[in-house]
Amino acid sequence: MIKERFKNNGKFFLLSVALLCLTCAGCSTKNEFSECTSGPIVELRAVIPAGTVNLSESGIFQKSAHEKIITSFGVFVEPNTVLTVSHALPIRSEISGYEPLQRNTESELLTLSSQRCGRPLPLSFQDVAPGEVLYDCVKKVPLGNVTKIKTTAFSKSNVSLKTLSLSNLIEVSGSFNQGDSGLPFCTANGDIAGVLVSVNDSSGFIIASEQIQEFLN
Repeated sequence: MIKERFKNNGKFFLLSVALLCLTCAGCSTKNEFSECTSGPIVELRAVIPAGTVNLSESGIFQKSAHEKIITSFGVFVEPNTVLTVSHALPIRSEISGYEPLQRNTESELLTLSSQRCGRPLPLSFQDVAPGEVLYDCVKKVPLGNVTKIKTTAFSKSNVSLKTLSLSNLIEVSGSFNQGDSGLPFCTANGDIAGVLVSVNDSSGFIIASEQIQEFLN
């Protein structure tokens, strides 16, 4: 009887230890995920070294005398993947802590591998409509109203100065500048509706989430 009780207690002890290990493993995974504190939006600084040969506005290849910094934004779409626009990383430039993964110069989209783990945002699967308000993805404040859909705008490369005609964009009212390139716009639900790719005096133009999904897939 004593031996049998000891045997059963031993089994219970081993089972308890096994359950404890599984629980701890789950905790470790949760802790690891909770360490993804970067983002969801990050500021990117592309450095073009001094001495880099670029095409000037006059169409002449010139060597830059000074280092040049290109600022933009990116958004985590996976824990270690940042989405931005192609001209955020000019040719012969580098962004500290990031490496290019995939680039499409026709759609002007770019993904970067991040050394840091970030909190990703989901993409919206719904089309936006004129009059709809789009929001800052973090502060949840309005960034502008949708004025046009499936419109066309132009984007100029920071290096080659080649002008690209981009179609199927969403036009949003508001005051934006070139340094806002790559900034995500979110729906009221907090999903990414698009990222800023071009600006003019009174509007911003964003690449819609539908195109982003095609690019990521």
